[in-house]
Amino acid sequence: MISIIYLFSLILFYCNGFNNQFPIVSYTKKFNNLKDINVVEPKYTSKSNTSCVIFFTGGSSFIIPEIYNDFMMNLVYNNIAVYTPSFRYEKINDLVNILNNKYKEVVIAGHSSGGSTAINNCNNKIINKLILIDPVKNNIFRNNYNLNFIESVLFLNAEKSYKISYEPFGLPFIPFFRISRNELSPTKNCKILSVNANNYGHSDILDKPFANMMHKTRISVGNKNRSYGNLNKYHNWMGNIINNFIKNKYNNLNYLNKINNTII
Repeated sequence: MISIIYLFSLILFYCNGFNNQFPIVSYTKKFNNLKDINVVEPKYTSKSNTSCVIFFTGGSSFIIPEIYNDFMMNLVYNNIAVYTPSFRYEKINDLVNILNNKYKEVVIAGHSSGGSTAINNCNNKIINKLILIDPVKNNIFRNNYNLNFIESVLFLNAEKSYKISYEPFGLPFIPFFRISRNELSPTKNCKILSVNANNYGHSDILDKPFANMMHKTRISVGNKNRSYGNLNKYHNWMGNIINNFIKNKYNNLNYLNKINNTII
């Protein structure tokens, strides 16, 4: 079953590439002393002018990155390269050092329990930005996270993850074990920013077939408008939020937050 889903997601991943706003490349990057890693990035943009995000998917990176295709494409549209380490990827610090020599900057990000993995792998003086998308603990007894080098943190939360939905009915996907800003122990001058999508759910970050499957089974209820256009609008909004955060354009985040929360 897993192999069928994987094959289906690969087909979606590559077919969608023909509709890109500008040339995008997706490939498997090979290293001499590191595991291979999936990459999606702009084709012609100089790497020295491109920011790079190391993105840990859900399930502590166990979830295949191909089902995040639309979301990742919207990051690339904002001139951001995306590297997605596999489950229990070793030598993240070595990967960070390699990427730092190629790209403008390296940012760590994670979705769901991939947020815990992101935190665990950001203790590197090169990394000063951290993005947590609906972060979930992978150790339920842990309530303190040291961020020794991080200068700014973005919490990007889909609020339906945390509350009961009534249209349609659904229990919160994350009733407990969320990582809150109060559990972070950052440096003195660290900025911690929160942007909330009031009308979207935990799985709306995924491509439409998988987001809709989670929604219809009530495992993770999302926005009531399940059209591709609406979900793509959400992914585009997320891409803009992350782009402005990386560029330190914090004033734009308030405006973008208000735009999203007019969507019902």
